[in-house]
Amino acid sequence: MSDAKAAPVAVRSEAAWRPLETPGASVKVLRHDRETGESTSLVKFATGPHDLKVGDYLYTPPNGKHAASSERGCVFLVTLPKPVEFLKD
Repeated sequence: MSDAKAAPVAVRSEAAWRPLETPGASVKVLRHDRETGESTSLVKFATGPHDLKVGDYLYTPPNGKHAASSERGCVFLVTLPKPVEFLKD
């Protein structure tokens, strides 16, 4: 659980994009807490995988499952309270 009194921290990520197991998807980790598993990342979809629109917000409850995509490709911010498990079809 985060400390409400902690000061904000600017994080400069020089991490490279790395491919995910999902074809056409890659991730750039901005912050990762090894102790809690919390993380913030950018995820990039190439053209074709899934179908979210500009401005869409996808909330998945803890331990929930989902699929997402973008017709033209996109980059989006992901904040996670714990590590993600990628499932195969």
